Amino acid sequence: MHLKIIRDPLFIRVLSGSFFAVAFVWVAVRFFEVDMAVIWVFLIMSVLLVGLLIIVAFCFSLILRLLRRRSGGLLDSIDANGHSSLSESSLNSLSETPAADDQAPPQSKS
Repeated sequence: MHLKIIRDPLFIRVLSGSFFAVAFVWVAVRFFEVDMAVIWVFLIMSVLLVGLLIIVAFCFSLILRLLRRRSGGLLDSIDANGHSSLSESSLNSLSETPAADDQAPPQSKS
C-alpha cells in the first residue's frame, strides 16, 4: 500500500519540487554567499504569497458561485441530454419555412 503513495505523480511532483527548492537555497548560500536573513525573508514571503493566492482564489470562487446562482447561467437552458429548449423550437420553425433553393423562381410577365 505504501508503494502506491510513492508512485503517485502528485507525490513525485511535491518531492521533486521540494528537492529543487532546497538545492536552490543551498546553491545561493554556498556559492553566491547570500545571507541567511535574505533566505529567511525569501521563504517567509513565498509562504505569504502562496497563502494570499489561496485566499484570493477562495474569494473568487465564492463570488462566481453567487453570480451563477443569480443569473441562472448559460447552461440552465440545456437539459440532461445536452439539448437546448431554445434549439428545438428554432429547429421546428426552420423546418416549417422552405429553404431559398426550394422556392420557385419568380415568373416574368410576358
